Amino acid sequence: MNYNKEIHCLTFPSTKRLKNLAKETLEANEFKTAYEDEHTNKKSFWLVKDEGIYVMSCYKGHKNIVAYARGYNPKTSNRDEVWDKANYISGDDFAENIPLNKTMLENLIKGQNLHIHMNDEEIKTMVWG
Repeated sequence: MNYNKEIHCLTFPSTKRLKNLAKETLEANEFKTAYEDEHTNKKSFWLVKDEGIYVMSCYKGHKNIVAYARGYNPKTSNRDEVWDKANYISGDDFAENIPLNKTMLENLIKGQNLHIHMNDEEIKTMVWG
């Protein structure tokens, strides 16, 4: 298999939605594992790629809270460009659990941005500025 080793950098700017997602996640105790009928106590968001790229809630009993990566929201950017950019990252739609520790969630609530760097082999999650 030919892996794409290029690192893709996604920024999720601090918005009311991202702060609310972090707050609800921090308060929750049970999280659904993507594509499985299982739950875990590891706090996480889902990173989703379909018509755009976004993080969303995955805690048990969640209401859908969605925060788009900068430039990947088909509702606020050119839909065709968003599709092309998202397809460049992955030709397949996906959902992945993105683990976040208490400090990361607290910093998101305080207004820092979420940064995800990824390729076909790994995903790195950081919170800053």
